[in-house]
Amino acid sequence: GVRIQADLTERNIGIVALRENIDTSDGSAAAKFFRRSMLAQGAYQVDSTSERIKLGLDQARAGGKRLGRPPALTPEQVAQCRRMTEEGAGLRHIARVMQCSPATVKKALAAALDRLATVSYQIVIEGASYREKLSPHRKLLGGKGGD
Repeated sequence: GVRIQADLTERNIGIVALRENIDTSDGSAAAKFFRRSMLAQGAYQVDSTSERIKLGLDQARAGGKRLGRPPALTPEQVAQCRRMTEEGAGLRHIARVMQCSPATVKKALAAALDRLATVSYQIVIEGASYREKLSPHRKLLGGKGGD
């Protein structure tokens, strides 16, 4: 807004509202005051709208609403991907079964591993150590997940 005002002033361009009897083309104090008050009002509108949007998003999050794009795979599908990985299936095969891209499968498995890794490193799952349980997933994801 300030740059636009400076640009208009530099080019000697003013606003003339005939019905309201407003003329910002002259360099009078009233014209400067009007331009500045219109800029302030515009800035207030932008800030006010931004605050309302942030407040609404915060309220939605607090109410348990999930924001953004929905996940490509459901938690059940991610669990199925993990089982297939443990059975030795590759990314492309899993992606064909899930009807999505290999990148989607890789991203979903990586996110699942990140969630597992935050629980505890010393957990024993079904008689195998945490590290052993994650090894097929790490191999598929290029060595990531749980290290």
